[in-house]
Amino acid sequence: MINWNYNENDYNANKTDILAEGKYRVRITNATQTVAKNGTEGLEISLEVSGHSNKLRHYIWYNRDNKARTNQFLGEFFNSFAIAAEERNHCEMWIGKKGAVYVMHDEYKGRTIAKVALCISRDQQEQLPEWQDKPSDSNDGVAMGEDIRLPFDKKMFIPKSFPGVSF
Repeated sequence: MINWNYNENDYNANKTDILAEGKYRVRITNATQTVAKNGTEGLEISLEVSGHSNKLRHYIWYNRDNKARTNQFLGEFFNSFAIAAEERNHCEMWIGKKGAVYVMHDEYKGRTIAKVALCISRDQQEQLPEWQDKPSDSNDGVAMGEDIRLPFDKKMFIPKSFPGVSF
């Protein structure tokens, strides 16, 4: 078992890293077809947020009673992320595409959550800041090990040891 010296002063039960409501550039990290508990089919799209470590999930549900409404939501999504007609039936081709969304707050099981309210059209995205990678975690400049290069051009820090932790 890990020998960890827990400090309860580092814990804040009220701390939240919720995104503020507003417009954000986002990038698709995953997209899959899904089925809700009530049997409704839809799409679940995972998004990373420009300049933040936060993640969002966006759902587009197939409304059998109002196909025009479903097509409107799909059209807004395809426009925002510049998904071409030949890519629309291939969710795996959406990964890495960038678009923009409006985030709003909602209550879920007694907690305030950030959720996608709508996709922002391409022509309205020009006013948003350019894409920024999320802030990196730091080790306060203490080099305990060595850096290695990963195949996808990101550095990974391999520690020799952690103070107060034995493996």
